Amino acid sequence: MIKIPLLWHPRVYNIRMWILHGRNLRKRYEYISRQIGKNKVVLEPGCGPGLLAKYLDPSCKYIGFDIDPSFVKHCKRKGLNVYKGDALTAKSYKKADVIVLYDVVHHIGRKDEKKMFKLCNKFAKKIIICEQPAPELLKRMKWYVWIFNIIDQDKKGKVNLALQRTEKELLKDMKKGFGIVKKKKRIKKIGKEFIVTYG
Repeated sequence: MIKIPLLWHPRVYNIRMWILHGRNLRKRYEYISRQIGKNKVVLEPGCGPGLLAKYLDPSCKYIGFDIDPSFVKHCKRKGLNVYKGDALTAKSYKKADVIVLYDVVHHIGRKDEKKMFKLCNKFAKKIIICEQPAPELLKRMKWYVWIFNIIDQDKKGKVNLALQRTEKELLKDMKKGFGIVKKKKRIKKIGKEFIVTYG
C-alpha cells in the first residue's frame, strides 16, 4: 500500500474533511452534540484532530485518544484532553457517559470491530457512531478503490474500501447493533453519512 504522510497531518486532514463533506460536516457534529446533551463526559476513540470538542456544550468534559502521535500533539496544542491510545485496547478507555466513533469503524476493519464495540459497550452508557457507507457502484471499480484506499489510509494500513459496508449493509448492521450493542437506537442520515445513537 502506498502511504502519503502529508495526509496524516492534522491540518491537511481538517481541510480534506471540509472539502469532502462541506456543510454536512458541521451539521453532523451539531446533531451529535444534541444527542450528547449537557454535563456529560464524552470519550472519542480515534479522535483525530479533535473536531468534535468544539461542538460540544461547554458543560461537557471532552476526552479523546488516537493511535497517531501527530494528532495527539495537535490536540494538546489546542488545549484538549487527548492521549495516545488504541481503540482495540481496554487500557486506552475511560468511563464516560457517551462514546463517539466518528468515521472510525472502517479504520478498524470488520475482523476487529466487535472487540471495539464490546469495549465501547463496557465503558459508556451511550454510544454514537457516524459512518459513511461505501458507494456500491464505485466499490466495484478497482481504480477508485485504489485511490480511495490511498487517500483515506491510516498509519495502521487497515482501510480497504472493497471490504467496507454498502448503505444496505451499514443500515442492517446499525439496526442490529453490529451484533454487540443491545441498546435502544436512533438512526439519522446527514449527507451521505449515517449516525446511530445507542442508549
